[in-house]
Amino acid sequence: MIVILGVWIISTLTEAHFLFTAMFPSMQIPFSDVLFAPMDERYAVSVLFGFSFATSATLVAAYVALIRIPATITVRQRKSKPLSDS
Repeated sequence: MIVILGVWIISTLTEAHFLFTAMFPSMQIPFSDVLFAPMDERYAVSVLFGFSFATSATLVAAYVALIRIPATITVRQRKSKPLSDS
């Protein structure tokens, strides 16, 4: 869960920094206003199925951390078990 929270924080900062450097220098808006804008007024970079970059990165991290990695570990554990002699 800490990994998912970390990915969300990093992706939110990355998206805000991208928007700040790409769109806002001409408007003279401080970075804190871009980062802490209310959700209904926030600009977003749509990446995956219309979700923002931060949401998409967090969903992918959650999928990998909660589904993909445990499934891979389970499959590898089953393969490494010796066959019983019956």
